[in-house]
Amino acid sequence: MAWNIAAIVAKIKARPYVSTGILLLILLISYKFYTSQTAGAVQIKYVTGTAQKTTLIKGIDATGQVAQLNKLDIKATGSGQITSIPVKQGQMVKKGQVIAVLDQRSNYVSLTQAKASLGNAQANYEKLLAGATTEDIQLAQLAVKSAELSLANAEQSYETTKQQQEIAIKNSRATILNSTLTAFAPANNLTTATVTIGGSYTGTDEGQYKISLYQGGDGVHYLVSGLEQTERAITPGLAQPLGNHGLTITFSTTGTLVPGSSWIVNLPNTQASNYASNLNAYQSALVSQTQALYSAQATITSAKNSLEQQKVQLALKIAAAAPADVNLSYSQVQIAAAQVASAQAAISANVLTAPFDGQIAAVNLQVGEQASGIIATLITNQKIATLSLNEVDITKIKLGDKASLSFDAIDGLTISGEIAQIDTLGTVSQGVVNYVVKIGFDTQDERVKPGMSANASIILEAKPGVLAVPSSAVKSDTSGSYVQQLDADGVPKNIPVTTGLITDTQTEIVSGLQDGDTIITQTIKVDPKAAAAAAATKAANPFSAATGGGARGGRN
Repeated sequence: MAWNIAAIVAKIKARPYVSTGILLLILLISYKFYTSQTAGAVQIKYVTGTAQKTTLIKGIDATGQVAQLNKLDIKATGSGQITSIPVKQGQMVKKGQVIAVLDQRSNYVSLTQAKASLGNAQANYEKLLAGATTEDIQLAQLAVKSAELSLANAEQSYETTKQQQEIAIKNSRATILNSTLTAFAPANNLTTATVTIGGSYTGTDEGQYKISLYQGGDGVHYLVSGLEQTERAITPGLAQPLGNHGLTITFSTTGTLVPGSSWIVNLPNTQASNYASNLNAYQSALVSQTQALYSAQATITSAKNSLEQQKVQLALKIAAAAPADVNLSYSQVQIAAAQVASAQAAISANVLTAPFDGQIAAVNLQVGEQASGIIATLITNQKIATLSLNEVDITKIKLGDKASLSFDAIDGLTISGEIAQIDTLGTVSQGVVNYVVKIGFDTQDERVKPGMSANASIILEAKPGVLAVPSSAVKSDTSGSYVQQLDADGVPKNIPVTTGLITDTQTEIVSGLQDGDTIITQTIKVDPKAAAAAAATKAANPFSAATGGGARGGRN
């Protein structure tokens, strides 16, 4: 669709009373045409960059002034007793010459411990990267087999315990059923012969043996009913069976046997004197059974858990190290290295040296005193920049740290220097605590004058020749850090990486990328509808550029 915009504008100016209607019509047609051409889903565009070798510098920026008087107070940043002051008042000293030494014993102990921790962390990291050795895997496999054997033993032990407890319960119940078995006769019995119950009851059912006498063809017989049934002729003095479960009955050789007489044998005999103790023993056996089986089952459960743990350990030995584990291990190396550096810094901090050439103006403390306040004062011809840092940044620097200095009044001049003094006491202004820091110049330039403004960049850490990417390219999830690359189809894929030093704009890549690899640094989502709406809004004021009316947009 092609329109003569100039002609349309001329007509609108000639007929202002129809300008509004025509303008709205143009807007509507433009919007409909644009949306018909751009309708669709949100478009995603990717901005890419490359991983490159570079020098990463992490630092702190601050401003101050060139000092009017080049005087420096030598203070201890550490604490302890002064063991040596090898200078005197008025003595000329060179840069690096020792002015005072503090007690170092605890610092060397800390350094030894930090180095040991670093060595251990480094060994663990290298071992993780190398993966498990054949011996490690074999040991893990043996641990699995041992756990399997322990589980089999626990299960066998459970079965044995179960059988033993069942036998104990059975015996205890048998003891109850055999509690002093006695034949009880009714009061109207005419038999005067005595009846004795013998043997041991081997059955498991409770109940009664009912015994009655009757006259048979060959003499008096006894008939058994109830728990068992049997019938025999009586032979006095002979133990004869009540049935097939081990009990016998004996009729005495004295007295008379009268048919019609009867007896009852109760199982168990609750009137026996030993019944209560036998019952208690049986109940104790039931409790013991429950406890023994519970303990045996707990042993099985523990053995199963142990076996699963050993299987997981074996799988971990065989599998490659997870990126999250590598990152964590590398972080531990970095922490240990920082502890070594901190211990070494503590040692260095307790050896106070002249930051540059000068003269000792005063010595304020003596050997044996605690290092607090100003130990000595140094006067020098070297220029010094004085600046202040807040309580957060002051904890990140130390004596001897390098700095780069520039000056508002002198274009293009940059002078290197190093921190020569850090105040131990801060000043509070509007709730903010600031500390004075003095930086000595490494070189002199006659253009630099006292009172000039100085801009300092203090270098905290510098790594030359490291692989780095823009920090915006690095993301993280539960598995660790990763960057994204576009595959052959233009679809982003995650690449696990191990990160190192992080500055304001760049991040060191320890592993996962190669120099020159292309990575995604930014993902941009473009909404066609939003773009169409913006175009329509812009078209709503087509004469603003010519007439000067309307608001001017800022640069995106």
